Amino acid sequence: MNNDREQVIAFAAMFQALHCVQQLADSGRCDSEQSKAVIDAIFAIDSADAESLYPTAGIGTGLKIAAQQLDRNPGDAVMRMGITVLRLERRLMTNTNLAADLRGRIDDIERARTAFGAQHENVLARLSEAYVQTVSNLQPRVMVHGTPLHLQQERTVQHVRALLLAAIRAAAMWQHVGGGGWRLFWRRRKWLALARTLGKTD
Repeated sequence: MNNDREQVIAFAAMFQALHCVQQLADSGRCDSEQSKAVIDAIFAIDSADAESLYPTAGIGTGLKIAAQQLDRNPGDAVMRMGITVLRLERRLMTNTNLAADLRGRIDDIERARTAFGAQHENVLARLSEAYVQTVSNLQPRVMVHGTPLHLQQERTVQHVRALLLAAIRAAAMWQHVGGGGWRLFWRRRKWLALARTLGKTD
């Protein structure tokens, strides 16, 4: 297994989820295929490697955004959310009761996803509720900024929370395959090259 490749793929999946969050916050809409690729992964709880969880064909946007972040580190809204998500994932994983509660809720929602699909409003609403009942109890909170008109719409907010849960799933996979702050620091140039290469071949 190529650890750098696995880490870049998981890193990119997190950014794709957060890119969709920002699209929803700004315009009330996001690309359904990009959203589906990362939300589906929430339900693959026991997946052992990033590339089977996130085939590169489905995370092309995330790979491009990851390359931008690794190259220029613009400190934009997506990067700020990403930093918070990485911190939240660590706090969730060290809270065994809360993590087990979340896993149980996802198992329950799986039946609805199988019947209706990951983008169905019922599935998104239940994922949103799972987020509220678990991750929202942790600090820091992910701050989503956008157009108030859209962020006041219940369906948009539910979709946003489902995508934040997808971002946390990607962050968990990133940690699982050896990702971490120091590795990001030392392997930045390598990861940038990989993200660019994978983004061209998705």
